[in-house]
Amino acid sequence: MKISDSERVNIEDAIKRKIRAANRAAKMNNIRKVMSLYYDISGLFLDLGNEEKAKMFNKTAKKYEATLKIQEIIEKYINIAKNEYSKGNYQNVGQIYIKLSNIIKKIDPKRGIEFRNFGEKMLNLKQGQSISHQSKKSNQQEDIEQVLIDLVLICPKCGRDLDPDSDICKYCGTKIE
Repeated sequence: MKISDSERVNIEDAIKRKIRAANRAAKMNNIRKVMSLYYDISGLFLDLGNEEKAKMFNKTAKKYEATLKIQEIIEKYINIAKNEYSKGNYQNVGQIYIKLSNIIKKIDPKRGIEFRNFGEKMLNLKQGQSISHQSKKSNQQEDIEQVLIDLVLICPKCGRDLDPDSDICKYCGTKIE
């Protein structure tokens, strides 16, 4: 289907707006929003007839979708571990953290080792003992989103990958809003 020049300009403007919105959402770790915007951008590139960029954005959106699923699984098991911890079932907490470490180490090996070490410490506790690393457990829990987020931001001008903390594209110098 042939599109008019004015339609093309409107679609290109929409793509730029959505890329900027996705970059802002990514800086706030809003994976769900980034995923949604990338699916939208993929569809807009299809409207322009650019299948290569459409596939690239679709593939990245699917990556975010998978990240969300992993995040949900990890959050579910952390909640179970918190419940077990409150009951003093340290063996169960240790087993959960060791299982989580196997997932996390694929994304962040160092953090995976920390989860495994914490799990092993929990396995060594006896019923009724307390652990001096409660704050470490909380920090790991809070850091889980950061562990899972391996954002690939896209420059609205040149389309190249950006670092999540970038304010300026290192390839073309465009300021990232």
